[in-house]
Amino acid sequence: SCILLTPCQHQVYCSVLYLFFLCFVLRRRRPPRYTLLPDTTHFRAAGSNEKAINASKKNLEAYAGASKAIFEGFNAFAKKQVDILNTAITSAKDATADLSAGKPQDTAVKSIELTKKSIEDAQANVSDLVKIYEKTATETFEILNKRTLDSLSELKTVVADNNNKVSAPASSAKK
Repeated sequence: SCILLTPCQHQVYCSVLYLFFLCFVLRRRRPPRYTLLPDTTHFRAAGSNEKAINASKKNLEAYAGASKAIFEGFNAFAKKQVDILNTAITSAKDATADLSAGKPQDTAVKSIELTKKSIEDAQANVSDLVKIYEKTATETFEILNKRTLDSLSELKTVVADNNNKVSAPASSAKK
């Protein structure tokens, strides 16, 4: 069955897709394989393929974790919506029975009380839905943000290692 997304769910989904795209683009940029300068081949270290594979595995694990968090959040959101709908149906049945059994003067007072209760319930339901949304967005962001920061640290290490390899042959050539 097709599940329609609420605006909150749509916003979470779009923000996760944006973060996924951002991380994917940042991790997939590689130096060109062919170059006109022969001395730039030292940037292709022997272990770089292994490091790239490990980084890709970590990225996929982070994306899987983020997808799981989103899936669980959407499920919790949908369950809450079903609970809200069931409660509203039950309340409407009870209200109809209460209003039809009383005197017209009592009916007006009961109607006002039911309206007030409905508004309070709606506010509480919206608050609960927002909490579910915020929890989902926070978990997803933390997963992707952690991987992005780890990825930048890995990239910094690779660049530092390559700089050390470049400076080592240059210093030995001066001797």
